[in-house]
Amino acid sequence: MNRRGIHGIGLVPPVMMGGYPIPYWWGKVPATSPLSFGKSVSFNGTTSYISASKGTMTAAIGSISVWVYSNIAWKSLGANKTIATFLNNNGFMVFGWHAAWGLEIQTWTGGYSAIDNPTAELSSKYGGWPNANTWSHVVFIWNGSVGNPLNAQVFLDNQQLTVNTPGNQACTTIDNLRIGGGDNVGDASWDGYMDEFAMYSRVLTTTEIHDIYHYAIYPISGLITRYNFDEASGNALDLSGNGNHGTLSNVSRSTTVVLNKGY
Repeated sequence: MNRRGIHGIGLVPPVMMGGYPIPYWWGKVPATSPLSFGKSVSFNGTTSYISASKGTMTAAIGSISVWVYSNIAWKSLGANKTIATFLNNNGFMVFGWHAAWGLEIQTWTGGYSAIDNPTAELSSKYGGWPNANTWSHVVFIWNGSVGNPLNAQVFLDNQQLTVNTPGNQACTTIDNLRIGGGDNVGDASWDGYMDEFAMYSRVLTTTEIHDIYHYAIYPISGLITRYNFDEASGNALDLSGNGNHGTLSNVSRSTTVVLNKGY
């Protein structure tokens, strides 16, 4: 079952009542079976990445939403695995998994800092480490300015996790989106699959994160880039309409698909 609906944005076809369509957000009743999606992209853990323009994204504020699947149990990854990164000669931001510290946002602007989720919380709050060969929904949020706190938030499967260094500073500038590929300080490429990547120029609300996780409803406001990775071949097409298409390098497409665990 594919619940992407209209143009892959997550709007389900309207239900008619008395000859008039009922807006898609009314009721928002979950599907009777888990959400599933047509294709995903596979990363080999070493040389795979997808490159694209950052569009209108800034270092000061934004959100990234993506479904990820690791070939190795997260507790045993043993390296820093990159989910997404913005690179620039003057700084970078990296979003990923750190072997010791859990989900994190790394920044560099004349000095290194990291906003980490203590891995112990995955057992106490989330209920356990994500297993190998399972899909998880991850959201990274940042909201700050140069010289001011980043105010980061991290969500895993609709659960907000604690970050232990919220006062770290935002980068000066960013450029060159890379998905799944390691950055210039030695972090490793993702080893597994990704699907349903979306990037926003604003902070996603907890309600919006809930609706993405449960219903595959992606808000339009602030949307910079949106990939569903369902193409048979070639570039990853940007469904936002902004033309930020992604170029695949050593990335293959797979029918290993997201099964939503949210209900």
